[in-house]
Amino acid sequence: MLIRIDAARAKAEKNRVTRYSQADALFDHRLMAWDVDLFAAPGDPGLYTTTDGETFLRLQRTALEQRCAANKRHLAVKWDVRTGPRLPHGFRLVAGGDASSPGRVDWVIWAINDLGRPECVVARDEAALQQAEARMAARVKNCRARLEDAA
Repeated sequence: MLIRIDAARAKAEKNRVTRYSQADALFDHRLMAWDVDLFAAPGDPGLYTTTDGETFLRLQRTALEQRCAANKRHLAVKWDVRTGPRLPHGFRLVAGGDASSPGRVDWVIWAINDLGRPECVVARDEAALQQAEARMAARVKNCRARLEDAA
């Protein structure tokens, strides 16, 4: 009995179709063919979709990498199903980080999720933070030394 259930699940998973929405596309919509979703309401953002996930995700990742290359402190990474964007070594997630105004040592980390949608988090480069703190400590020490010399 279990074998039949497992086989049915495997067959259902094999026949499952993921539709990617044109509204989520970061790239020029003319680069791929789109299907009209006959069940979507007119003017609905999900009116145009595609089942060509391989092409959609490739174009989506390329567009995201180009956008990140054009923006300072933006980085495109791979998506991890369990944790979201896979942070590079030496980066730490910033709780409550605002992607619209990251701090001086913060980075906006982007990834394309399983549905083809871009998602971002704010992460801090720990090495850059330590360097900035060391520079600040050196400045403070220098200022204190000048004040002592003047006194």
